Amino acid sequence: MEDRITAREIGAYIELKKRVAEEEYKLNYIQNTAGDHSSLIEEIEDELREERAKMKIIEGKMEAKNLKLIVPNQERIEEYSELISRLPREEVLEAIKSKSGDSYIYLSERGKLIKRNIENKNEIGKLNVLLANASPEVQTCVREALVKGEPGEPEADFDGEDGAKIIRLMNRVGMKCKTAEGKLVKSTDDLGENRVLANNEYFWVPSDKLNTFTENEKVLAIVSVKLQVKNAEMQAITFNEEQQKEFQDLQGRYMELLKTRREIIGNEEKDLMISI
Repeated sequence: MEDRITAREIGAYIELKKRVAEEEYKLNYIQNTAGDHSSLIEEIEDELREERAKMKIIEGKMEAKNLKLIVPNQERIEEYSELISRLPREEVLEAIKSKSGDSYIYLSERGKLIKRNIENKNEIGKLNVLLANASPEVQTCVREALVKGEPGEPEADFDGEDGAKIIRLMNRVGMKCKTAEGKLVKSTDDLGENRVLANNEYFWVPSDKLNTFTENEKVLAIVSVKLQVKNAEMQAITFNEEQQKEFQDLQGRYMELLKTRREIIGNEEKDLMISI
């Protein structure tokens, strides 16, 4: 069977890449610091081996599909990385400690862009999958906008369902734009949706369902804690009939709340499985 790659896997790769870079920097710092840190070094090296192995699997899938990952503001991120790489290591370490100077500005600005991309990793994954199946004109137009961080000159036809999805996803990842006369142009239009956090992942919900989602999440959190307490109690005592009924009612309520969450963000989760 053909080995496909999903939007969720691409999102995971974006986060893995950041984590590996952070672990490599930490390892290098510790190895060049006086003192015996052998146990900590071994722990970091083990984590790096595991994370690099996961990255290699996803990279293999991307290479097989000839997918060249594009992230928002890629040009600016690379420019900051180049500036930082030219600085003396001691200057960079001092900037991190003092939180001042040009070095710190470069680190801070790059960090903001990368953080935003991590938060939008799943939308970036969806966008890259849709682009892989788009026309060459759409690919060129969107890739330039993403790399530079704003719409450019290339023209493309965004008619059709996938074209509309690409425009929406671009807005979600911070590229505020719309089509006009065959080009992408800057836009401040309200698309009628809001970003929310569920299960430590960001999703988008229609604005008219935001209050329902928010209230549902509040109750879900309360019921979840109560269930955890009941589960802990069950390990220590045998529930009587009344306690057992209360536990079952909590379970039922919890499942209802999860169902409501799925009904609101269900299509968003489903889209994470789109693949090439």
